[in-house]
Amino acid sequence: MQGLRSAGTARQELGQSATRSVSSDPGDPVGTDLCPQEISEFLLGRMIHDGAFSARAEEKQWRSLELLLTLRAEVTRVAVLTAICASAANALDDKPDLRAARALTRFYPVGSSGFILASARYSRLDPLGNVTKTLHAFNDALELAMIATVQFTAARQATHDPVAACVADLCAAWRTACAKAHPLLSRIDDAIGMLNPIGRADDGDVLVEVLKEAALGGAPLRKPDGEFIMPAWAEQRQSPRIAVACNARLIDGAGEVVTHITDASAGGLGIETSKRLREGEMVTIDLGQVVLPGRVVWYARGRAGIVFEQGLLDDSPEYRFLSSHLELC
Repeated sequence: MQGLRSAGTARQELGQSATRSVSSDPGDPVGTDLCPQEISEFLLGRMIHDGAFSARAEEKQWRSLELLLTLRAEVTRVAVLTAICASAANALDDKPDLRAARALTRFYPVGSSGFILASARYSRLDPLGNVTKTLHAFNDALELAMIATVQFTAARQATHDPVAACVADLCAAWRTACAKAHPLLSRIDDAIGMLNPIGRADDGDVLVEVLKEAALGGAPLRKPDGEFIMPAWAEQRQSPRIAVACNARLIDGAGEVVTHITDASAGGLGIETSKRLREGEMVTIDLGQVVLPGRVVWYARGRAGIVFEQGLLDDSPEYRFLSSHLELC
């Protein structure tokens, strides 16, 4: 709950000046023990950080792609939990069910700091974009569903009734969250379409179909014996690496060669290439719309791993320390 309220707080930052900035890491503890010099250094760093992206479009492009890849993995994980909770809530709508009531707390989307952080960072980078608007709609719906779950659980414990009095609100909230989740997954896939992600979140995709069924009142993630589970396909999707299939130009000091990208994450790429690469070598991956500078971290028999090289202020330990201890009004 605290994390989701922090996400709402982060949205209020958008469009404000650096002198009214708050932590870019929602959920971090904040305080006011910094001296004026440290505050000035923080604000200067924030202004330089934000100005770099507005002044250099190429940096904003690759940073946007990096955050979208992070966001896709986090949204997928939370969407699966949303579908399970909605399935459990829908089961409770039919009749009292202790296993469904327990599933709501077992699969309650806690531990979502990665999702909150990725959401806040991307919203700050592209506050008016379609992904951000859809992300806010899902965040708002998820927060209401989590509140409804807490209220339901409290009422059930007070009355020892597995159905309690607020099942209708519980079902409506989780169904709405499911309805907001699958457009968000589709928006993200559209935004990273240049990478041609395998298993896009469109009609026919198993997660999208499960979300749609749960949004309509079904319980698609319930086993025949009545238990609620994390399906095998969902476990496989929680990896931060996304399988993709696209070609790009790999450029190094000796020239360039067409390269096939097989997977992508916020930290780098997996590629197949006819060019023999050396560990530690600096290369550039040109996707046409986005140019990604990186470094070869391993190479073996035509395959290689590329790590993105450009550091960012808000990823540095110094910035994160200052932001976790500072809140300005």
